[in-house]
Amino acid sequence: KIAQNILSEKEKLVNISLLIGVVFSLPLLASSLLRAVDIGWQSVFYLHFMLAGLVFLLFLFRDRASYHLKVNTILSILITLYITGLYNFGLFANDEIIAMTIPLLGAIFYGTRTALFILLFEMIYMFTIAILSHYKMITFTVTASDLGNSLFQWIETSISLLTFISVLILSIGK
Repeated sequence: KIAQNILSEKEKLVNISLLIGVVFSLPLLASSLLRAVDIGWQSVFYLHFMLAGLVFLLFLFRDRASYHLKVNTILSILITLYITGLYNFGLFANDEIIAMTIPLLGAIFYGTRTALFILLFEMIYMFTIAILSHYKMITFTVTASDLGNSLFQWIETSISLLTFISVLILSIGK
């Protein structure tokens, strides 16, 4: 009975996370796309559309989707944002917020082992991008001045912070 109660509470947390994702995905998508004014259209923006659509679909069918499908999809979306952001924009991708959130959600929904695995993956990936960038094997399409002076980047960073902190507060506060 205790295990069932814990699973029920985790299910509620996942659904709250999806609701927060739906509420904030439109402002996040809009601010991301508005950065095109400052940095030009980036192909990664198409992915942002698809991921926002996936959040909406998952929210619409949340009662039919299993706990594991919802959690895995949420974590996959965040990992995809982390990977593509870091690869396309380097440290200017605003990925620190996402990078901190993914292992924490992994710990909340699956436990410490999953969180540590995600953290290890993030560190290896970040180190790989750093090496590739250092040796000019990849180059970023955006510079610090492009994003640092962009009002839309500031808006996106603020909304991202609010989104992920909201999920964590609601998850930890339960």
